[in-house]
Amino acid sequence: MANKEEAKIVVSGKGKLSAEVVAVGRGARAEKIVRSTAEALDAKGLQDVHEKLDAVMAAVNAHVERLQDPDSVRQLTQRVGSEIGRQKPDRLTLKGLLAALAEEAKPVAEIITAVLSLKDLILPMF
Repeated sequence: MANKEEAKIVVSGKGKLSAEVVAVGRGARAEKIVRSTAEALDAKGLQDVHEKLDAVMAAVNAHVERLQDPDSVRQLTQRVGSEIGRQKPDRLTLKGLLAALAEEAKPVAEIITAVLSLKDLILPMF
């Protein structure tokens, strides 16, 4: 059995691994929702929203060790991305998710700055 510091993926025989997203190792996360949202935003001509969403993810990933509950922050970020990617995003839902994200990331100014920048851009759109 692998210890807590070791992570493995074993594929043997004629088996194969086919996935759109794989995360392995301590602290690894799969970010399919945000990535597919980014592609949808680009297709709609909303590259600026894509860039702001990427900035939030980058800030979260860069400062994850400073967060009290990194899983919550990542989940909220993914939920924001998912809501933005909907055909018709709900303004109230976005506002609530962004407020919750800002609250959870409170100790990290870099994340707060990225979240507020995203909020200032997207809320007037919806």
